[in-house]
Amino acid sequence: MADKQGYTPYGYGVDKPVVVRSTVSYGRGWQMLRSRGEGSTATGPCDPPQDAADCNCSLTASPPPTDDRMPSCLRTSLCGLREPPPPPPATGARATILLVLDANATNQRFYFGKRDVFGAYSSQAKLAARLLLSLRAVKTTLPIHLLATGVRFPAVERQLSELGATVLPTGAAPAARVPAWASPWARASFAKLAALALGARFERLVVLDNDAVVLRNIDHLGGGPAAAAAPAAVFGWKCHPRRELRAALLVLQPSAAAHTRAQALLDDAATAVYDDNGEGSVWRALYPAGWHELPAGYAALRSAGFGADGWRRAHVLHDPNLLRKAGNARAGWKEAGMAARLRPIDDEAAHVAKGAIEPAIKEQQKAMKAEEKARRAAAGGGGGGGGGGARRRGRRGRSLSSPGRSRRHGVGRMRAGGRGGADLGE
Repeated sequence: MADKQGYTPYGYGVDKPVVVRSTVSYGRGWQMLRSRGEGSTATGPCDPPQDAADCNCSLTASPPPTDDRMPSCLRTSLCGLREPPPPPPATGARATILLVLDANATNQRFYFGKRDVFGAYSSQAKLAARLLLSLRAVKTTLPIHLLATGVRFPAVERQLSELGATVLPTGAAPAARVPAWASPWARASFAKLAALALGARFERLVVLDNDAVVLRNIDHLGGGPAAAAAPAAVFGWKCHPRRELRAALLVLQPSAAAHTRAQALLDDAATAVYDDNGEGSVWRALYPAGWHELPAGYAALRSAGFGADGWRRAHVLHDPNLLRKAGNARAGWKEAGMAARLRPIDDEAAHVAKGAIEPAIKEQQKAMKAEEKARRAAAGGGGGGGGGGARRRGRRGRSLSSPGRSRRHGVGRMRAGGRGGADLGE
């Protein structure tokens, strides 16, 4: 690729300019070195000042750069609303909040290695537990379902059920597929596309990434006259003025037809967007008529240029660990006391992870190791060994018991703030 000016929100400073030269990136690198787009001469911060109620695409006069291949953005009634409408009365519509938890050694992020399915799964299960706790804290009334694909971990699924998720049965959706053009960093993200196959069960889905935290009640996304039409998502900034479709929260109408179109896009190398070789490339191309736009506060990053009042009205925070080591978070984040606001939910999630999720994963490890040993013995290969990641030693093999690794890849704790219940507001 040609040299591009970008900015990084990570430990180098929120708005420090960098130049991305010809390189090979695993996708996340493009979020660390955020491109402004081919030929852009824009300057200034990647995330310009905005409010949580702002819609970055449908209410912006300037068109997006020609190289970003973004779908049309359609304004919704939520754009500009500083207070969202209340959720509608129960109508019997089949709507649900959906989490997707995939345990598949061939699909997971390369960071965890090709066989350490336990490390990758441990990370996602702990994050899902935190998400469920945040939904409970904001008094969610919408049903919550969990689509578990790949290797099933019954003991973990029982723990997540106790936190409010109804686990869908095996075979509820086809197995996840990863295209040949996928970034090694983003392989696991394609599991979310299986949600499109749930049309026989649900009319409307609010799909959340496992590393999201719900800050205010989002039941109004489940339906009603004021709800955004599906499909709906946030249009954020890759680096202003280059946009990206934020897939951390998606409002979908699942159907067999949509799932079939998604599978065709997976098979087409032309689907891949050069700095978004993950599920985002598929979502961009899936709906030719465009996406209905949700305000920025429905899938906000810590790097968002919200003021303190904007952060108090944000609904969903994605990837709270972003900027955790930078030491220079935006002023609005600090003024809103977001670190203190998040600490109770992080503390509660860390307690659940240590007391329930990690023991449940160790239980599965032990059972799978015994099964593998029995298979080897039956095949005449003798005992010893173990299954997959259970045989590993060293840093990855200790992934479920090492506190340091648990903080890095599971549920970490914020430094500031007090203890007590997770009161995130509504």
